[in-house]
Amino acid sequence: MLGSPPGDAARTLRPVSVLIIPDSPSGSPDPRALAPLSDAELRAAALDGEIVSLGDAYLPIDAPALPGDRARSLAALRADPRLFAERRSAAWVHGWCAEPAAASVAVNVAARVPSGVRRRTGARELVIDDGELVFCGGVRVTSPLRTLLDLAREHDDDVSLDALTAIVAASSIPVATVLASLAAARGAPYVTRARRRLLAVADAIDVVDRVDAAHRIQHSVEVGHVTHFEHELRDRQAVA
Repeated sequence: MLGSPPGDAARTLRPVSVLIIPDSPSGSPDPRALAPLSDAELRAAALDGEIVSLGDAYLPIDAPALPGDRARSLAALRADPRLFAERRSAAWVHGWCAEPAAASVAVNVAARVPSGVRRRTGARELVIDDGELVFCGGVRVTSPLRTLLDLAREHDDDVSLDALTAIVAASSIPVATVLASLAAARGAPYVTRARRRLLAVADAIDVVDRVDAAHRIQHSVEVGHVTHFEHELRDRQAVA
């Protein structure tokens, strides 16, 4: 099972601000939002530039999109509390990338969500601990570290190395931290692929390994209790 930093289980990200939800009885869960409008009127208001679309909802044009807004804008998460945002959708909620074309949602395999719900929402089943999820805007999202681990394990065609590099850089989480968590994820699928991709990311953003050019000092990093040097990471020879 993939790990998460201490305290993630209790973390709650910033709340929603003025999210306008088309399918809510009042048009919005927040009294500061616009007056109740039908879905058609909301779409027209977006075309007129009065509001902007956000996931399956809208925001006033002058309102910043908070993490809670992005999370709660996903209709599937509002419809079933057993579902949670993952992979690119989770990265978007955390503020690390642009909104994906299609939402990525999942459910804990232990929740035994009916197949009809999974087909309707496109949710996939995952083995995940509650500590690897955080509440955001009243719905659940994979924790920052779990999100990076999931994206690292994706195939290059699904999440390119360039995209992974940009997301890791935006997260401000050290690559060494992600690698250490990956090393502890015994039995998790695609660990070798994730390790290879993360080492490539480390090279690209110069976080894990770097050389002090002025003094020709080669810095090292410990991965899996083994010390590796800059040229090893560069040549992908650090970890089998």
